[in-house]
Amino acid sequence: MSTRILAWTVAVLLTAMYVFALVVPVGNLLYLPRLGFGVSPLGWVLLIAGALLPVAVFLLAAWIPRRRSAGQRLLVLVTGLAVVGLLQLEQTLLVPTTLFFT
Repeated sequence: MSTRILAWTVAVLLTAMYVFALVVPVGNLLYLPRLGFGVSPLGWVLLIAGALLPVAVFLLAAWIPRRRSAGQRLLVLVTGLAVVGLLQLEQTLLVPTTLFFT
C-alpha cells in the first residue's frame, strides 16, 4: 500500500513538472505578440511547437508503459521530462532570436 502511495506521489510531482514545462512556452506564445514584438512565421511555428512538445511527450510517456509496473512507468515519465528539457534548451540556445522576430 505504501509503495502505491509513493508511486502516485512521484507521478503527481512529475506531472507538475510537465505542467511547469508547459507554462513558459504558453506564456511566450500569448504575451510576446502583446508586448509589441513582431513574430515571424518561423517564430510562430517554433512557439507553437514549444507549447505542444510537453503535452505530446507526456501523453506518449503515459501511454507507452501502460501495462508495466509503477517503477517502469515512472522511469518513462522521468525520461520524457528529460527529453522535454533537452529540446527546450536546444531551442533556447541553438535557435537565434533573430528567427523569432521580424
